[in-house]
Amino acid sequence: RFYLDGNELRYFIGLFLTDMPSYMGLGFECRDPHPTPAENEFYSKYYVFQMLNDPKTTRGPYRWGNNELLYKRLGRQKMLANDIFSSIAGSRAEWKLPRDRTGKNKVIAWTQAENPRFLFVANLDTIRPGAARIEMTDAGDWDLFFSTEGDNLPLVERLPNAIGLETIQPGEGLVFRRAEN
Repeated sequence: RFYLDGNELRYFIGLFLTDMPSYMGLGFECRDPHPTPAENEFYSKYYVFQMLNDPKTTRGPYRWGNNELLYKRLGRQKMLANDIFSSIAGSRAEWKLPRDRTGKNKVIAWTQAENPRFLFVANLDTIRPGAARIEMTDAGDWDLFFSTEGDNLPLVERLPNAIGLETIQPGEGLVFRRAEN
C-alpha cells in the first residue's frame, strides 16, 4: 500500500533525511499508480540491470508514466530542496521523534544535529491522520512554512518546550524553519 499512496512522502524523506541513502527509480516523478502489478516495461530496474535471461524480462521500450499530479507535487518539493539543500547537505540527523518500534505512532521528526536550521516532520501512515508533540527547548523559534499537501498548513500549538501538531494528514511531510535572530 505504501507504494501506491506514499510516493510524495518517500520522495520527501529521500530529499531531506540527508544521512540516509535513498534512490528513486527512473520516471519516479511521473509514475502511474499500479494497484495491480504492471508490465515490466514500467520498471527501470529491468533496463538498468539488463536482466535479459530473466523470465521477467522486458519485451519493449521503457514506458514513462503520465501522472501529472504526482509530477507537480514532487516538483514543489524539488524547488524547496533547491532552496535549502545547501544548508542541510551532509548533515547528520538528530531525531526529535524517532520511528516508534511498536508501530502505534507513525509520525517521525528530525532536524540537523549541528546547527539545526530546519525541522522535518512526516506522517508515515498513508491512511490515517497523525498528531505529534515534538520536544524542542526553542519551540517558539520555529515557523511552519511548507507542507507536501499544498498551501493549507496545519495548526501549530506553541508550547513552552514543544511544538504541538493536532493533525498531520496521511502521508504528509512538513518543514519548519528556525526564525532568524
